[in-house]
Amino acid sequence: MKKLILPVLAFGIFAFTSCNSDDDSNDSENDCVTCDISSISTEYCDNGDGTATITAAGASQTITLPDGQSLSDYLDALDSSSDDVTCN
Repeated sequence: MKKLILPVLAFGIFAFTSCNSDDDSNDSENDCVTCDISSISTEYCDNGDGTATITAAGASQTITLPDGQSLSDYLDALDSSSDDVTCN
C-alpha cells in the first residue's frame, strides 16, 4: 500500500498541471508598433489594459492612453500632429 502512494501522488500532480501555450495571440510583441520620431526609432506596445509601453534609446516608460483610446488611435493622432513622425 505504501508503494502506491508515491505513484498516485505523482500522477495527481501531473494530471492537474498545464503547460503555457507558445502561440498566445496576446503577446505584447504582436501588439507593438515602431515609429520614427525625428529619426529616433520608438516602439509603442499595447499592454491591453488601457496603457502602453514606450521604448526609445533603451529607456522604457508606461503611459495611460487618454480617454480609453486605443493604441492605433493614439498613434494616428501622433502621426497627424507632426511631419516628423512616421509609423509602420
